[in-house]
Amino acid sequence: MGMLIQDLRYSLRTLRKTPGFAVVVILTLALGIGANTAIFSIVDGVLLRPLPFAHPDRLVRIFDDQPGAGLNDIGMSVPELRDLQERSGIFDDVSAELSGDLNLTGVGHPERGELLGVSPNYFSVLGVPAQIGRVFGPQDRADGFSETVVISDGFWRRTFGGNPAALGQRIRLDNDAYTIVGSYIPAWQATRIDPMLALRAD
Repeated sequence: MGMLIQDLRYSLRTLRKTPGFAVVVILTLALGIGANTAIFSIVDGVLLRPLPFAHPDRLVRIFDDQPGAGLNDIGMSVPELRDLQERSGIFDDVSAELSGDLNLTGVGHPERGELLGVSPNYFSVLGVPAQIGRVFGPQDRADGFSETVVISDGFWRRTFGGNPAALGQRIRLDNDAYTIVGSYIPAWQATRIDPMLALRAD
């Protein structure tokens, strides 16, 4: 301890004699510690912690690549999805997901939002319950897109002020009318994305 205290005193005297160098050292340490903390927070939230869903060890993401054409994550056709759902024999359940942007009107000023088109079983596969109202279920099955929409907690609070009266309201997404049937809290909204709307699509 005596040697350590002597070294600290010597370092402080040296830094006091050269204030410019001291400022550079302190800024370098601050930037290094800050960068390391930020990177660890991201790695911890994305890679180290388990996914915030029921049975995360049993969840997999399936996507198609075409290496010959240099294309990655191109999605799959409806027949391929049906084969996975009905004939693979290795999955308990399969749900489709398609993201994109859209124009939202009918609630205040028009805005650009993020859409997450999903299968009716999407929420049950992930074990995500409704915050208010309901999420999609078998009753929403239809060809193409159904007329129901589930909004995220962030969008519900931002646009409707957290008012449950948002249920049953009609909104227009790219000029098509939909009815809000529920709100949910995306388990990933604190780390990665907050899909504004989840639209049921077969």
